[in-house]
Amino acid sequence: LFLNFLNSDFHKVLFLFAIPPMAGNVVAIASLLKSNPEKAAVAVIISTVVSIFTIPVMVAYLMPN
Repeated sequence: LFLNFLNSDFHKVLFLFAIPPMAGNVVAIASLLKSNPEKAAVAVIISTVVSIFTIPVMVAYLMPN
């Protein structure tokens, strides 16, 4: 859904920026706050593995033929 505020190319760029996996600094912050850094590490690993498949699919979807 585009709000006609920005052009569709800008929306595609924002969508591509949202696809990458979680950053490793999530684990560092979880360690610092002592709030289950092990679970944060698992979440980072899962998001990285999932992104191996989702990034190429989404890029192929957004790129014109």
